[in-house]
Amino acid sequence: MPRKSTIDRLGPEVRDAIGRLLDQGRTLDEILGHLDGMSVEVSRSALHRYTQRIAAAGEKVRQSQVISEAVIRRFGDGPENKAARLNIQLLQTAVFDLLMKDETETDAETALKLSKALSNLATASRADADVGEKAERRAAERATKAAATAAEKAGREKGLSAETIAAIKANILGVKPEGA
Repeated sequence: MPRKSTIDRLGPEVRDAIGRLLDQGRTLDEILGHLDGMSVEVSRSALHRYTQRIAAAGEKVRQSQVISEAVIRRFGDGPENKAARLNIQLLQTAVFDLLMKDETETDAETALKLSKALSNLATASRADADVGEKAERRAAERATKAAATAAEKAGREKGLSAETIAAIKANILGVKPEGA
């Protein structure tokens, strides 16, 4: 396991200060001056290596976000895709982890496998949603049919004409008269 960098061995308050100064766009010399004021001794080269590592990590995060957004666009962004969105976020994290490693062909192959797995999950999720929608439609049709039967029975008991019962079923329940 590689040794921690000089800056990684410093306290979190020092790393936070460096991060804030980098966010403000301060130069290495300005950051070193600030660290001197905090009585922290860091070499210019160690600070430069640290800032390069931070910049590289930021670029990797940006790349993983671009990949994730492309996958989301491909699979849609509707409310029925909550599970797919979660899987996309998991894939984004996995891609980020891969990108943080040294880029090798094996990592690219792993990223491709993760992407294919996500595609399979999204397909399964859509199929599951389709099955659910079909079940809901069948249940709604059964409920409408039962309501139409109950309306017809109640209408007959109250002496309504067949025409009035058919109008009630058509207007309220959306059930068209048979043969129409």
